[in-house]
Amino acid sequence: MKVEKRFQQSQITSKGTPSRKTVFRIGFTPSGIFLAVRCREPLAKTMKLKLGDGKHIFAEDSIEFFLSPTTDNNYIQFAANAIGSRWNGTFPQGDLKLKPWKAAAKIGKTAWTIEVLIPFHVLGQVPFKKGEYWNFNVCRNIRTGGNQLCSWAPVKSGFHEPERFGRLIFDDQLTRAERRKALKQPGKR
Repeated sequence: MKVEKRFQQSQITSKGTPSRKTVFRIGFTPSGIFLAVRCREPLAKTMKLKLGDGKHIFAEDSIEFFLSPTTDNNYIQFAANAIGSRWNGTFPQGDLKLKPWKAAAKIGKTAWTIEVLIPFHVLGQVPFKKGEYWNFNVCRNIRTGGNQLCSWAPVKSGFHEPERFGRLIFDDQLTRAERRKALKQPGKR
């Protein structure tokens, strides 16, 4: 997996480099897509985090992950705060019932980390061939010690700009049996 370090401050608030570094790794297995994010935060011990699953956690220190497996600008948004609370929605439709994906967070002295697993059955789609790409973006909401919105993709007026998302390129492919298994929900035949 590649470590991605190129984050920029979203032009929603101002231009330039964010005051706190964010790096991520992304990859996939037959189970789903994995995302690991490390958020530098010198004031980590003073973060105020209280919102739980299904709440609009964007007002707290959090990450947002946008994924568009199709070419029609429809996408799914996943968000998780620094205590691992989760939210998801689809666009342009809006909020959804919370899907069965996982987020685990840890707050350290100078940073917080989050690891996310999004099973393919949640997306309803799997990559079919090597070289296939899906549009995506990873964003960060910095709320402690200021208010900054940061994005990996070069968005201009907000995070919800699928035409400006980057590309997640699958450099390997799943077998036909792995694709069928990946789309089955656990406990269902």
